[in-house]
Amino acid sequence: MTVFLAAFLASAGILPAEAHFVISAGLAVALLVRRPRSGWKATPLLLPAAATILIGLTGTAAFGYPTEYDLAKGLWYQIRVPLYLFVGVLFAYTGTDERTLLRAILYAGAALAIFYLARYIADPNIDLADRTYVRRYIGKGFLLSALALAIALCGNRYIGLPMMIRVSAIALAAGAIIASTGRSAIVDTTVISLALMGLLPAQILAKGGVAALLFALLIITTPLVSWIAGTDTVAIWSRNLPHFMQEIIAIDRSSIYEIGRFWRGFETYQAFQFLLGHGPVAVLLGTGFGHLVPLPITMVLGTEAFDSIPIFHNGFSFLGVRGGAIGIVLYVVQLSILAYVAWRLSTARGVRCRGIGRLLVGLTVCCALATPVSGGLMNYGEAGSTFGLLFGFGIGTYIRYRRTSGVPTGTVPARRHGARPRWEVPDCGPPGGRDGDLADIVTSDAGLGMPSGKSAYF
Repeated sequence: MTVFLAAFLASAGILPAEAHFVISAGLAVALLVRRPRSGWKATPLLLPAAATILIGLTGTAAFGYPTEYDLAKGLWYQIRVPLYLFVGVLFAYTGTDERTLLRAILYAGAALAIFYLARYIADPNIDLADRTYVRRYIGKGFLLSALALAIALCGNRYIGLPMMIRVSAIALAAGAIIASTGRSAIVDTTVISLALMGLLPAQILAKGGVAALLFALLIITTPLVSWIAGTDTVAIWSRNLPHFMQEIIAIDRSSIYEIGRFWRGFETYQAFQFLLGHGPVAVLLGTGFGHLVPLPITMVLGTEAFDSIPIFHNGFSFLGVRGGAIGIVLYVVQLSILAYVAWRLSTARGVRCRGIGRLLVGLTVCCALATPVSGGLMNYGEAGSTFGLLFGFGIGTYIRYRRTSGVPTGTVPARRHGARPRWEVPDCGPPGGRDGDLADIVTSDAGLGMPSGKSAYF
């Protein structure tokens, strides 16, 4: 299972996004055929992601669509999110334990690092290449490589691999990240490492912290900041920011040079102007699937010329155009649910269950930070599929073991020695003692799976 899961995760960074989507859909059907009742109890926690599809269809009915191809493409983008979340849930119901998943992430990240480094070394023009060339023709690196680096550095207690394997993974992942010159990979590695060490405030993030972070990013990286502070004020103080921050400030640009230099912020500005131009219904519900945001001039990106925006970097732009304000709120709700699940898993008694919970706590922060830069959950590449699959696995694990624990609510008041309350499940491995941490667990104590001779509440 470890090799299969690693290959499936890594394939998202090698195969075209459409091919990986088809494979994922087929895998979901196969897993449901094998176990028809698995995963459905987790669907309430996926409803916000699924509801964005209904909102998009409502906007499509209200505003129509230019062509069938654009409609199908927009619908495909939106369906990817709930599909990957559900596939992750199904993996949790097939008996995949946390150690298997974490090892698969490490192997997949190392494999993608080899793939990236091979392309980098084999490129004949790499000696004269700048950062733009590397990102355009070699690639931007992979989220899985950042996760592998963090797990190898800070998560050995959760995976238990030999030193040689971990050192090899560190060398490969770090080499790929350095070669890609990707800032986001460095941020992701740092955040995940802090999370695995238990240094992120998981409870605060679960109880409104992620929502507050997303709304703050929404204001800063969209024209909302200009409407609040004034366009001139924003234009003045943005000049003092580093380039990577200036690039995401959504203000109008007057020249082709400025548009190209600050493209991400300009495309976000155009997206929200497009929404406002369609009236209050579009602001609330979006324009649905299929509509392309026009550009005031023809832009050459790479080797292609565009008169409309082909892909949104800012996830808020995508959500706003497709689903309006309601779509953005549903996205915030979905990530808040994921943060809550991650927090609950991170407070479980079992080491491995805490490990996957802490990983998901960090992944939630990474997803929120990536939303205005590369789309977050809405990213159509490897990052989006990785976010969805791992979050789905966390939801499936949470539902599965909450259901079998015997206690309907989540925490157990651990009163001895002033210990903080922890979730009642000792560990989140497959039932029946397959996980080593469950070998000495006696499950006869009111179905709680408490250690032999110990009360569930004291």
